[in-house]
Amino acid sequence: MEFKEPKKYSRRQILTAPFDHFKDDGVNSTDTLLEYGGEALSVMGMLYLAWKGSQDQLVSYEVKSESRLKNLSEFPEIMDFFERFASVINPMYFQLKNLKSAWTSAYEDYECRTVPVITYDSKGNSTITTKTECEYVWKDATLTRLGLGHNQIYNWENDTGDLIGKLESNQKQAPEAFDLSNNGSSLYYSEKAVDTTSQFWMAGLAFGIVGGAFCTYEEALHHMTDDGYGYAFIDDKKYIKRRTFLKLAAAGLLSFKIRDLQRAFASENKDLLKEIKGNTAQVVSQTDASPDVNFKRVMGNDVQSVRSKLLEIKDRTQVLLSGYNGFLDSRWNKVRSSVENTNVQADTTLKLFDDFFQYESGNYQIPPAMDLANRNLYGTREITKFAGSKSTTIYTRHLTDALLMALGLGTIAVIGEKAVFPLSDKLQEPKS
Repeated sequence: MEFKEPKKYSRRQILTAPFDHFKDDGVNSTDTLLEYGGEALSVMGMLYLAWKGSQDQLVSYEVKSESRLKNLSEFPEIMDFFERFASVINPMYFQLKNLKSAWTSAYEDYECRTVPVITYDSKGNSTITTKTECEYVWKDATLTRLGLGHNQIYNWENDTGDLIGKLESNQKQAPEAFDLSNNGSSLYYSEKAVDTTSQFWMAGLAFGIVGGAFCTYEEALHHMTDDGYGYAFIDDKKYIKRRTFLKLAAAGLLSFKIRDLQRAFASENKDLLKEIKGNTAQVVSQTDASPDVNFKRVMGNDVQSVRSKLLEIKDRTQVLLSGYNGFLDSRWNKVRSSVENTNVQADTTLKLFDDFFQYESGNYQIPPAMDLANRNLYGTREITKFAGSKSTTIYTRHLTDALLMALGLGTIAVIGEKAVFPLSDKLQEPKS
């Protein structure tokens, strides 16, 4: 009987070959069983982690108030001041919209040009074609040099529109804003237990997607990178199975770490009410600020900045009307009346604004009722925003945990591909 010398395998071959090293027929049932079984255990471990995390007993809190601005005797006065302020700003806003429309119609042109396009075929041969590109261009260089251009008009309209938007929002929210007098003594905290069933489905979906992606990344890379010549990034027949052990180790290690994070979160949740109350006390103390500070908090700008913008509109339109005779640009006649109306409206709005705030030589007075509303609106928003952010964190924590799991698994997979497994079939070829 002829003696056959046992086949020798290098360390690289032992690492990357099928599990049955004495068969050369590629994939076998043992390989398949170990691969699917190992991947199933990895996914089951992540789903178990999702289940454990969803069973943590957590609570969220909603801040409410027994007294609101609408219950105060000053409430009618508050709403009256908001309406009066709106009547001061609204005409300026609509006039700026008209000016922008007229300006756009007069000075915006639609120009087209032909540009070359170079394309390459599969053999690297280039072909030059052309295409037409069109865009809006502005014909207002002369007017811009005199202090007014389309960008400036757009900024005026946007700034005034933002102020109107904040004012409307304040008017709508004012009735339900908390009464924060007496250090917020009317506030109370409504506790709500986090529903474990919905949390399980959210966690299961998040971790299930991560587990599925981790278990199939080799096959995906194999099909995505197969160049048709046998040089795919990963050869699924030769050494996908060896990654099963890496998957089990990575999923197991990270599951323990993520579970530690879940326990820590549940522990911190016990102090959530104390944290929210602490934030509430801090916000209430912050509302004890100057009227101008509270005005800026809810309106976006202080009174002086709003007035400066109105003054800028008035002065720039006046310079344009005084310094431009229209002979340099035939389009001027299309916008002249709108510029004049804007100048008149800016002057009128500025006078009404100064009267509303009793403005004189840089000094002004924010009406006490408006300041009362501003302080409570700011405080209510900050208090509810903080409590809401905590609730959002609670209800989305599984998504965060799953993302951390995905980052960890991805890092381990990359390390495995770089340090443990060959990058391509070419790298397996023996050196001569």
